[in-house]
Amino acid sequence: MEVPNAEQTASLLSLAVYSFLDPVVFLAYKIPHLSHDQLPPLADYDYTKELKANSFPHLDPFAGGKKQHLFWGLMRTFRREYITLAIMLVVSAGAGFVSPIGIKELLRYVETRGEGATIRPWFWILWLFVGPTVGSLAWQWYIFIATRTLVRAEGILTQLIFEHSLRIRVKAETEPGSSSASPGPSTPSPSGIDYVSSSPLPDDDSEEGSTTAHQGSSTEGTLHASSSSIKSADSKKGQPPQVSETEGSSSADNLVGKINNLVTTDLSNITDARDFLMVTSQNGYRMYK
Repeated sequence: MEVPNAEQTASLLSLAVYSFLDPVVFLAYKIPHLSHDQLPPLADYDYTKELKANSFPHLDPFAGGKKQHLFWGLMRTFRREYITLAIMLVVSAGAGFVSPIGIKELLRYVETRGEGATIRPWFWILWLFVGPTVGSLAWQWYIFIATRTLVRAEGILTQLIFEHSLRIRVKAETEPGSSSASPGPSTPSPSGIDYVSSSPLPDDDSEEGSTTAHQGSSTEGTLHASSSSIKSADSKKGQPPQVSETEGSSSADNLVGKINNLVTTDLSNITDARDFLMVTSQNGYRMYK
């Protein structure tokens, strides 16, 4: 059986003052290098498979999630955490009223010399001590929950982005290969032409016959060349339009750039908005004050 994380077995007081981290801090102080196997084990609810099982049904449409805005999926995944954050903000904002109320009641007691006072001054002195302490604990617990939610959200969204990228089929339109130049239409050899050997000049009848034979063979060669050119053009029409290798590589680089942008800049922008509850609580507190 694996040893549980100290956070899972720590008391409320230990969680409040982070004393469950003291063994790790003192061990790192004693030795020159703290290896990874000397760190406390990961809590079972922070494992990737556990986070995926709890979040993907709300975020991933391929895992049964609804096609909705990412904000609502994250709110369903971290609903307990944000309920706790809202309560801590209310407590922290309410603690801001403790000091003014305590000072007011103490000054009233001094002014009236205790006439008609139902609450003794020691209560207001204790009130001035307990109020800011509770407010500080609530604020620190808010930071603890918000930071843990931040780390979990980054892991979940990174897993979601890369699983979607694996579903994308990057199909190259052309494969790089040896490009051979297409041979042009070859001119047929005049095989039908009868060459005349060097002999005495023929008479008029023989000259007319050789001229007729030469014209007939030239016409036959021209027709053969034209038919081969038509066949070559028809074969080119049936082939799909070829895309250059530069265009294919730029398209793949563009897709990789989009994925990198999602897991860096866009992910940081999403997680930076985790404190949106403070807009309502803090502004309401200041307006009332």
